[in-house]
Amino acid sequence: MQFVIRAFLVLATVALFLPESGTASVIFKPGQKAKYVAPGEEELSGNAAELYQIGQTAEKEGNPKRALRAYKSLIKHHPKDSLAPSALYRAAQLQEQLHDYTPAADSFRELVEKYPTSPYFEDAIEAQFRIGELYLNGKKLKV
Repeated sequence: MQFVIRAFLVLATVALFLPESGTASVIFKPGQKAKYVAPGEEELSGNAAELYQIGQTAEKEGNPKRALRAYKSLIKHHPKDSLAPSALYRAAQLQEQLHDYTPAADSFRELVEKYPTSPYFEDAIEAQFRIGELYLNGKKLKV
């Protein structure tokens, strides 16, 4: 009996000191090939406010790619939420800052088409014009 108790205590102690397991780096879905996802690249989930907060926090921490994923996830899963136009605008701005001009132009276009009453409408039009000028002036664009 004492052996069982000691074995349990040893296992419990070891479990406390072992590092926590992280998220899986390989995702399996039925009927699909296994997909490798680097740590920190997993799809973000939550309600619109949580996703927007994740995006803002990631921007403040200097992680624009994570912020972009959070904003894109918000737009994908909550397109009718009041935060969606702002998230799409921030995503487009981040894409432009990362010199991903073609996706940025697409995001600004999506903002203009889906959210014409958004306070970011005029800024999105100007940004499309600015990106178009870069293209016409021979700026190399990421495709």
